[in-house]
Amino acid sequence: MLSSPGDENLKKNPELFVATLTKPVKQRQFSQALQTALNYNQHAAPPEYRPASLLSADFAEKHPLSILVAEDNLINQKLIMRVLNKLGYDPELANNGLEAVNLVAGKTFDVILMDIQMPEMDGLEATRQLRNNSSIIQPYIIAMTANAMAEDRANCHRAGMNNYVSKPIKLDLFVAAMEEAYSAKT
Repeated sequence: MLSSPGDENLKKNPELFVATLTKPVKQRQFSQALQTALNYNQHAAPPEYRPASLLSADFAEKHPLSILVAEDNLINQKLIMRVLNKLGYDPELANNGLEAVNLVAGKTFDVILMDIQMPEMDGLEATRQLRNNSSIIQPYIIAMTANAMAEDRANCHRAGMNNYVSKPIKLDLFVAAMEEAYSAKT
């Protein structure tokens, strides 16, 4: 069954459906539900379908990283901090690029999640300053921005950023970027 959030049809008639997918459907969810349906035995009770969570609390154990989030928007701060907490991380927070540069001067971070448009110092300038500072251990810098044009991505790479995640964040792409950051560290 393909349903909208809040649809009560599954509760009314659970025996009618092998799996229920909530729109919008992700390719991996669809594939798992299709496999469940193909393996369904009509005489047995339907298996309970639960999509695998991308936010595994043991992610940080498998990929230990010290993380700094440089983000000025309060809502975006709360969102990214919650995602990182659910992955098992306890990140530090900078409210702008200048704070990020100052924090990195006193502490080593493996990864910086860097917003591009911030007051006092934007993410591109903060990245340039970090890359030009030979006295620090260089962090892996992931741009986080709503600017999703190819030119924006190129500007991030020219400034010295290692990766790019567009906002709103897609969890699968974000998790993949974190895995890549860990691989670059090791």
